[in-house]
Amino acid sequence: AGHLADEPVERPIPYRANRLSFTGECRASALMREHDWSHAILLRYMECGFEAGQLLSLFTSLDASLARSVKAGLCAVSTMVAARMADAAAAAAADAAIPACWPQDEADVYDTLEDQLWEKRRDCSFIRVHWDPASQRRRLVTVNSCLSDIYGLHKEEVLARLASRELALPLPELEFLCMILDDVHRAAAASSVRYVRYFDGCGGYFLAEMKSCRVFDAYGRVRQVKTILRPVTAEEYDGALLSCPDRCRPLQHAIGDRRTGRQLLRDADADRNVTIRGLRETEEGRAQLERLRTTVDSLFAPIVEAVARLGMSPPPGESL
Repeated sequence: AGHLADEPVERPIPYRANRLSFTGECRASALMREHDWSHAILLRYMECGFEAGQLLSLFTSLDASLARSVKAGLCAVSTMVAARMADAAAAAAADAAIPACWPQDEADVYDTLEDQLWEKRRDCSFIRVHWDPASQRRRLVTVNSCLSDIYGLHKEEVLARLASRELALPLPELEFLCMILDDVHRAAAASSVRYVRYFDGCGGYFLAEMKSCRVFDAYGRVRQVKTILRPVTAEEYDGALLSCPDRCRPLQHAIGDRRTGRQLLRDADADRNVTIRGLRETEEGRAQLERLRTTVDSLFAPIVEAVARLGMSPPPGESL
């Protein structure tokens, strides 16, 4: 279940206690192109391990107006990232003859020690995705036992679902879309802190602080993304909502959803299966999506304008 029809089965190798590495993995780029969502930056979220069909359904259910705004923002960011990657590739090629200052085996030792420390933590979940700096495809995924406990699965099963992109979305569709857009907008940021309502794999839910950290190589290319998920009380969530509302359920505050922690927990069962397609069928839902469109236009406007001003061309295959 969850595999795309023509997609070959990936063969992750080798398995270690907390870690899974990949070779020759396929990507759902053909299906993205088929549905006119060929923005390379979206593939990062598909390769993180979330169920590809759910992600595609999310984007293809957007109305035409919102889709245009989202695509304009994604294309602008992809264009900026592609230019930076081209510069990085040229610099890396020029430095190819210089020995690495931090040999790969030493980096592996550091990561192994970090894995051991996070495995001892029972109060928060940890996931680290290694990316190939040049191709930006995932090479390695590491999780701790606390993350597998959230999904009510053995760690091996969590890693297998990550490998085959079968991990269910942990947020309702609209919230997950907003999370992606917020993350794309902050693509160059080294770290971020967000507060979310997280749905586990056992029918439950909880409020959490989510910290993300990007690790860059010497040329500014992402080589690791680490995410830490720590459950918080409704009171702690409300404190963040008062002091930094933009950190709480990204973009939700801007589109009028300003519920407190207790309200979010109270409404979780009703919100769990709310889809974007369903929102389009009600007047209130359509108004919410229109507010999101306005927010997206405002959020990405500086990047879109910069790309136009510099006369930059989008990467091959991108479409608006």
